[in-house]
Amino acid sequence: MKNLKQKNSSWLADYAEYMAIKESFGYQSFIHWDEEIKRADKTAREKYRTELQDSIRYYTVTQYFFFKTMVSVKRIC
Repeated sequence: MKNLKQKNSSWLADYAEYMAIKESFGYQSFIHWDEEIKRADKTAREKYRTELQDSIRYYTVTQYFFFKTMVSVKRIC
């Protein structure tokens, strides 16, 4: 998992945070989110990171298993 985070540090944390926030808004379009998070307000992002840390971890782990599965598929092919 640590290796995945290091190799994908340019996008993984942002992706997991985005998906957790999107889930918290019922998977609605970005335009329906609260204004402060749409503007990526620093305080709002910290608030959501704290409140959604389990969900953020879930999306990070999901990517880990996805990449692990894809490596196995590539070996088979």
